[in-house]
Amino acid sequence: MALLRTAGALHRLPADLPAARRLRRQQNYVVDHHKDGWLWHNGSSWSEDATLGEGGFEMQQALLQWSEAQPQATRRKVATVIVSQLCNEQTRISNVTVTSWTATRWPTFVTLVEYALDHLLPEFGDDPTVVPLGPARTATLLIDAANRIAALGMDWRAYYSQRPNARSAHKGFPEGAVPSWNVYDHGVNNAEGALRWPNALYRVNGSKADGEAALALVLRMLETKQGQVQSLFCADEVFCGRDPNRGTETCAVVEAMASLEISFATFGDPALMDRAERLAFNALPGALTGDMWTHVYVQQANSVHAGVTPMGACDPIAPSEVCDRNFYGVSHFPCCITNFPQGWPKFAQSAVLADVTDSDSPAVVVASLVPVVATVAAAGGATVVVDSQYPFGDEATITLVATAPTLLRIRVPGWAVHATVDGKPARNGTLHTLRCAAGNTSVLVALKPSVVVEEGWGSADARATAFTRGPLVFALAPTEERVVAQAFDAVPARPHAPDWTISTAATWNYAIVRGEGVVFDAKPSAGWTPSFAFDDGGGRHPFSIVVTGCAVSGWSYLPSSHITAAPPPSPIDAGACGASEQLRLVPFGSTNIRIAVFPWVGAGGGGGSVEAK
Repeated sequence: MALLRTAGALHRLPADLPAARRLRRQQNYVVDHHKDGWLWHNGSSWSEDATLGEGGFEMQQALLQWSEAQPQATRRKVATVIVSQLCNEQTRISNVTVTSWTATRWPTFVTLVEYALDHLLPEFGDDPTVVPLGPARTATLLIDAANRIAALGMDWRAYYSQRPNARSAHKGFPEGAVPSWNVYDHGVNNAEGALRWPNALYRVNGSKADGEAALALVLRMLETKQGQVQSLFCADEVFCGRDPNRGTETCAVVEAMASLEISFATFGDPALMDRAERLAFNALPGALTGDMWTHVYVQQANSVHAGVTPMGACDPIAPSEVCDRNFYGVSHFPCCITNFPQGWPKFAQSAVLADVTDSDSPAVVVASLVPVVATVAAAGGATVVVDSQYPFGDEATITLVATAPTLLRIRVPGWAVHATVDGKPARNGTLHTLRCAAGNTSVLVALKPSVVVEEGWGSADARATAFTRGPLVFALAPTEERVVAQAFDAVPARPHAPDWTISTAATWNYAIVRGEGVVFDAKPSAGWTPSFAFDDGGGRHPFSIVVTGCAVSGWSYLPSSHITAAPPPSPIDAGACGASEQLRLVPFGSTNIRIAVFPWVGAGGGGGSVEAK
């Protein structure tokens, strides 16, 4: 609700939907109905039958994020419940309880311990109704719990190093598509568990170098073995390789965003926010209709049919998530509808941070140039205002209002190789630091992005091409045909959220003709507005890229299905290509069905990234 209010988008909710009141009532109910020190739901505890249920981890995260915008009295109630829950959970940590989902997501428990140590104990540690054991004893108990669960949970180092052992379920990281479902190769468990493990490792053993090395290992394996242009890695439930016709579960997108944001706050590497932004501005809106009432369970770089494919045709080529759940709606398995709303609020929380590495000289960190107003208590109450239309605008004015001299650190993205701050070159991939006097300081950041041709996507022999500009991936958006596959008129009626089938009769199987140039068109389409930036109605978009393509006769759907085949290996034989045509590519997040990874015809290519000329 705070995000909708900040964005001025509350008017987009139906007038008869009391969302804020309903959310407050539900959260207060959870807080007021804990029992014997446990959070309870549906008449039972989150840790039923003496187990350590990872569902309790998720509820605690939701309560903590909600409480940050509440009065201190509410924060105290939430802190009481969280401290009690964590202290109870630590009594259940054993090789019997840390299994399956909990074993893979143990870093989330460590993240909750971190939050308690960093925030709850400093604020409420002297209140015996919140911390009955006292702050010192509670801190010792929780740190011990973090160490014990780390020693029993999934051995992510062994898994990603491909040195299997019993704690990695005798599994190593897969180098392609996984043939059968399991919790260890599960995309969401890796997004929440493996990607958060390096941060947990650092907090557990105190070695920043160990944490940074672990994070580099995880990202290298994800990107080289499972990489996708818009979503970091492929996991339409379990890992599925590099083919762009497979996809990524929406839950995995938002959990990966959260893990990258936590990792940036811990390690300060600007490249982590580059990755988080590519997810936030491409994969997440690409999984939602523009009004956010409906979503797909799995979104793909290449998919021109969001609907149901007959399972008989699907069994040999893709999992059921791509076949029978790949429609825009809310009647798939319910995890994504409850999970995707965390994506942008947590991203907004991470846009401005405090760097307290030097406690005598804390700094304000602008981690993303999205429009935001924030007061940074840890930096003497300094206020920062970012005035921009990023990522749909290329400049941002940052105003810092401080009562004392304050450091301002501005993340310059890795792709911003021509960036300037107040007209002077600013090195890309860094936190550009300015020393600001007390009072008002304003600086102009100009990112000056170029269109980049990214090569080498898809499987090794595909050598396929994608187009980016700044944090945005671009895609061909064929003319949509929308059909309501199922309406929900019974009580409770949901007129805004039917199940849609979205498909196209337009040509989509294009190869890019090299050597014909790439043109950036800065003109927005009719009806596009920054207040509804990812509006996919009628193909609205803020700007576009014009390229030359030709239809490929041998590229179509997989047999007896509506699933696009993987791009054929490039270069395409010129004889398989039709007449050249101009193609208009639009931001990935402005599409529901699209082609974002293309084969190509002509000379050159094969790997790396080059600025388009």
